[in-house]
Amino acid sequence: MPGFFALGSSLLFLLFVPLIVMYFLKLRRQQVEVPSLVLWRKVLADSRVNSPFQKFKKHLLLLLQLLLLTAMILGAMQPFIKGDKDNFKSVPILIDHSASMGALDMAGGETRLDVVKGKVNQIIDNLNPDQQVCLIGFADSARKLTDFTNDKRLLRSVLDDIEIWDVESGVEDALRMVDALGQRHRFSRVLMYTDGNIPDHVSGKLAFNLELMHVDQGGSNAGITALSAKQNDMDGWDVFVSVETNSVSKVTGDLRMTLNDELVARQAVSLTADMPERVTMGLSGVKDGMVKVQYVPDGFDALNADNKAFLEVKPVRDLVVGVSEDLPVLGRAIEGLNGIELDVIDDGSEPLEEYDLVVRKYKKQVAGEGGDDVEAEIGPHGKVEVLCGGVPNELEGMLKIGSHEDGDEVASAMKQSELLRHLHLEDTVFINRVKYGEYEDGSRVMEDDLEKKGWEVLAHGSEGPLIIRSRVQGRLKYALLFNMEDTQLPYTPTPPMLAENLKQITLYQSGLLELRGKKTGVLDTIRELDNETDYVVEGVKQSGGVVSRTVKSNKRGEILGVEVKHAGAYEIKGTNVKVGASLLSPKETAMNKVDEIRFDELVAGSTNSDVMIDKPIWKWFAVIGLTFLLVEWWFYQRKPGGWGRKVAR
Repeated sequence: MPGFFALGSSLLFLLFVPLIVMYFLKLRRQQVEVPSLVLWRKVLADSRVNSPFQKFKKHLLLLLQLLLLTAMILGAMQPFIKGDKDNFKSVPILIDHSASMGALDMAGGETRLDVVKGKVNQIIDNLNPDQQVCLIGFADSARKLTDFTNDKRLLRSVLDDIEIWDVESGVEDALRMVDALGQRHRFSRVLMYTDGNIPDHVSGKLAFNLELMHVDQGGSNAGITALSAKQNDMDGWDVFVSVETNSVSKVTGDLRMTLNDELVARQAVSLTADMPERVTMGLSGVKDGMVKVQYVPDGFDALNADNKAFLEVKPVRDLVVGVSEDLPVLGRAIEGLNGIELDVIDDGSEPLEEYDLVVRKYKKQVAGEGGDDVEAEIGPHGKVEVLCGGVPNELEGMLKIGSHEDGDEVASAMKQSELLRHLHLEDTVFINRVKYGEYEDGSRVMEDDLEKKGWEVLAHGSEGPLIIRSRVQGRLKYALLFNMEDTQLPYTPTPPMLAENLKQITLYQSGLLELRGKKTGVLDTIRELDNETDYVVEGVKQSGGVVSRTVKSNKRGEILGVEVKHAGAYEIKGTNVKVGASLLSPKETAMNKVDEIRFDELVAGSTNSDVMIDKPIWKWFAVIGLTFLLVEWWFYQRKPGGWGRKVAR
C-alpha cells in the first residue's frame, strides 16, 4: 500500500491555479477580417473551446505542463510502498562471515557472503530518514561494525569491507553484544543473516525477536577436516589426514603433501558423505619444516578454505630433563629412562634457560621481614614442570601441609589422567597430611576455589588434595604436595611408572610424540624468541592478500594469543619460525544447516523471504517528470508550434 513521507508537500498542487491562469492569459488570438458575419458563429465556438472550463482539446502543451508539475509534486511528497515500518525503526543486523559463508553455489557463482551483502544493501537503499540499523559481524567472535545510523554511505562502505574469516561460526558472542546494545537502545527486532551453519542451541534467554534470514547453502564440497602426525620406529613421522564431503554422490581428487614446498607424497582419494577418507603418508629423515597437505578436487568444489592444512614438524631428538639433586627417588627413576638428556640441578650449577621437563623441589628462602624461613617456588622452568613438597605460590594460604604426625592416604584419584595412568595409590601411606585452609572470614577453602585459580585436583587425601595440575599459557604444571621420600612409594613400582608417564606427557607437550594441525582462531604460544621484542607475524590470505600483525614477546621470550582468522602459513619476520593455521572443521566442511536456534524459553525460526520495509519510489516520479519535460521540449521548443503548425513553403 503506498504512502507519503512528506504529505505537506501536497500543498504544491495549488500551483495548478497560476499555471492554468498564466497559460490562458498568454494565449493570443489572431485578428482576421471576414467578409460576412456568417463566420462569426465559428469565432464564438472557438472562444467557447478555449474557455478554462472546457476540455483541453488542442492544448497538449498545457496538458504536458500539468503532468510535469504533478510528477514533480508527487516526488516532493516522497511516496513509498509501505512495508513493516513499525518494526523497523532501529534494527541490529547480524552478518555471518565464517568459513562456510565463502562457499560458492556453482562454478563462477557468488559466495554466500556476497548474497547476504546484496540483501542488506537493499535494506540500506530503502532506509527512510526515521529508520536506522546497526551492523554486527560475527564468526568465532563478534564485532560491532557501526553504531545505529542511517548514513547510507557509511553503511555501504562498512558492508563492503566485511571479509570471510576461515573459522567456525558461533552466535553466543553476537547475541551478548546485541543484549548489551539493548541497554542503551530500544528495539524489538534483530535480523541474523547466515547460511544456517550455526549452533542449534544457545543457553540463556532472549530479550528480543531474533529472525534467522537464511540464504541458500553452497554446492558440493570436500575438504581436509583433521591433520596429525605421530612418531614412527624409523625416526620419522606418520602423517594422518582426514578428508570429508557433504556430497551423497562420489567425489574424487588428489591429496598432495609437501615439505618446505617440495612434493614428498601424493595419493588419490574417493569419498562420499557416508564414507570419508582416512589417509596415512610417511615422512622420514625430517628436519625442521612446514608440512602442507592440499586437497585438489577433480571437479567443482564449493569452498577453498578447507582444501589446505599445515603442520610444523621437528626432528626426533632426546628430551632435555632437569631434576633437582635433592629428589633421589624420582631422579633415579627418570635417569633410567631411554631417550632423555638428564641435567642434575644443584645449588652450585647454572641451570639451562629452558627444559622440556623440569622436576624440582620447593626451596626455603629467607623472607625479607623478620628473617623467617618460608616455602617459596623457585627454580628453572620447562614445558612440563613438576613441583614437589610444597604449595604453589598462587595457592599460598589456601592449602596447608601438616606435620609428620598427621599421616594421610589417598581417598580418590583421577586414574584417567595421563600422570596417574597405571598407578595404584590407594594403599600408599603419606606422612604429611594436606588440608584446605581458611579465609579471613572463617570460611573454608573448597576444591572449587582451587579450580578458579586454574588448578585441578588429580588425587585427593582425607582432608585436602595430594596431587594437582594446572595449564597456564601453554605450559603444563603438576604439584606433588608431599615428599616422595616420606611415603611408601620408593618401595613400590610407582616411581618408574610415574617417570614413564612424565616422559610421554613431555614428548606430547614438546611436539615430539604427536603433532596436531593448529586451527585458525588463536595461535598456540610461540617460544624461544628474544625477550620483550616487537615481531611482525605475516601470512597470505586465500584471496591472495597479505595479513600482518605486530606483537611483542614477553620477558620469557614468548608470544601469546596471536589471532589468525585466515588459513595459511605464517612467518615471524626476522626469525626462522613458521607456524601454520588451518580450518580443520568438519562442521564448516559439511555446511550443515539448522532451521532454528533453541533457547531456554523459546525458539528462533528461520525464513528465506526478504525483509519488507518502506520502499521509496520518488525516483520513479522524477523519471516520469523528466520524460514529460523532454516531450515538451521536443514538440514545442525544437519544433515551435507543436503538432498542429505547418511550416510555410
